[in-house]
Amino acid sequence: KRTVSNFLTVLNNNQPLYIKVPCPIDPDQENANGLYIYHFQVGHLVVLPQFKMKEDKIALQTYHEVLGNKYTVVPFDAQWITEYGGVFNCATWTVEK
Repeated sequence: KRTVSNFLTVLNNNQPLYIKVPCPIDPDQENANGLYIYHFQVGHLVVLPQFKMKEDKIALQTYHEVLGNKYTVVPFDAQWITEYGGVFNCATWTVEK
């Protein structure tokens, strides 16, 4: 049986990399503007959502610093997707490879 405790043990044992990125969202907002973690990755390409917000630059810089030596990080305007409540992860569920 899998439990939260087992999950936390696996995380602790494997020391996963985490990236602290801005998340300037309001709990009551109805769109996904500001959710930088919902990027799209294919191989060594990471497409980072941008929202025409001041935090865009910080998120892009953070991704470049952490992933830039192994991945190509490309910013892309995602506002047209966020109007429907999601970002790249939602729009790319059907992409296999």
